[in-house]
Amino acid sequence: MGEQTGTSSDIHEGMTVHELLRRYPEARSVLEKYWLRGSGGPIPQTVTLEFFAGSHRVAPEVLLADLREHLRTARRGA
Repeated sequence: MGEQTGTSSDIHEGMTVHELLRRYPEARSVLEKYWLRGSGGPIPQTVTLEFFAGSHRVAPEVLLADLREHLRTARRGA
């Protein structure tokens, strides 16, 4: 199930979207939920979670909490 090094608490505002998806591919569904609020276009490799959140009209702490909860739930079900 992907290269899961660390825990969901390793996720932070400065992490890029590409790094998040490399480490936690199952997080894509959370990003897609918010992606629908914005352009939905390709994400440049340097985009941080903080920038992604702001550009999709969600508070960074809300996005991070949602990602962490999703990953915790996904791991419990694995």
